Amino acid sequence: MHRLSFIGVVVAAVGMVTPLLWASAFPPGHEFGVVLERPCTPCHTSHGEPDTPLLPLIGDQLCLHCHEPAAQTMSGRRERGIVASANPQDIRTETEKSWNHSATGCRSCHSLHYRYEGLGGLDPTVFAGVPMQSTLKGFSNQADHCLSCHSRTGGHGGESPGSDIQGLLRLENRSYHPVLGTAPERSPSVIPELVSAIINCTDCHGNDDGGGPKGPHGSRVNALLRSEYVQIDGSSESLQVYALCYACHDREMLLKSELFPEHGDHVVKEQAACGTCHDAHGSVTRRALIRFGEEIVPNGVSPSLATGRLEYVSDGPGSGACYLTCHGVDHGPKAYGSMKSLLEILGREELSKEGHFGPARRAPMPARTRR
Repeated sequence: MHRLSFIGVVVAAVGMVTPLLWASAFPPGHEFGVVLERPCTPCHTSHGEPDTPLLPLIGDQLCLHCHEPAAQTMSGRRERGIVASANPQDIRTETEKSWNHSATGCRSCHSLHYRYEGLGGLDPTVFAGVPMQSTLKGFSNQADHCLSCHSRTGGHGGESPGSDIQGLLRLENRSYHPVLGTAPERSPSVIPELVSAIINCTDCHGNDDGGGPKGPHGSRVNALLRSEYVQIDGSSESLQVYALCYACHDREMLLKSELFPEHGDHVVKEQAACGTCHDAHGSVTRRALIRFGEEIVPNGVSPSLATGRLEYVSDGPGSGACYLTCHGVDHGPKAYGSMKSLLEILGREELSKEGHFGPARRAPMPARTRR
């Protein structure tokens, strides 16, 4: 049989049986009659590039050929074999932004013959409070998928502590954002919708344009963030400067409530960035995501001149002491809440003794299993 005739028979046969196969638990994303005019072409052709499964273009260029501005016009969809009613997202433009995932490749995050069901109709632009499905077959949820790379042993984790995101989110840590499971201690500043919720990586990381494609393809904001999150001291506090934080945390409470002593003075008066004191993913040994004493020393912070220590200790919410030097002031230590009263009673020298306050005074955290 002539080769072209043989391929025609195969394509016709696939067209007949495909609806039955694709009605399984994992139907494809490029299914016949919904996205493409034909079930297999134009992704597969009778010849194709060498060393490909009959693909007309190599690598990500095949995906971006349909996910680019030209494909959003009627003529562009017709040329590419996309049905008129489809809405192919412009991913190419996203990958050209200053922060993007283009180096990993489309197939690192997507299974091409697998439909992403999302949140069962819930809008992914809001915080749904439930784990999102992975876009790559083989992973149970989005967090597992992301952390397969963003960990010390993952493909893009590297050896630096800051790249080990999985290590900062572990449920056995002292504090963490609730990505792998709910947190035993939740800040009172969290908005009501998220009080007992699990959040997703893409609640913070993704497209900075609310009207553009969903997902962490590209962003103009540092670290591929969806909203502004200034991480350098010296910026005037505003809704825009810390938009990412204020999407989940009540701004008025953080800056004015007695539950958060010193926050207003530090963030507004001293113009200290949220990221100077808090690690956005988690802290292995400190409560409230405090990063002092961890492996990475934030910019603008150095050990206390009086004690030589760079550490934060706390005996509970609204109470703590800092040993460090920042915004031109030596904290050797500076205390607040009940620990401030203790400082006045014991005196700085006694409170500053190594090990006087720290992990030994903290009740051991109960063992938790990963969800």
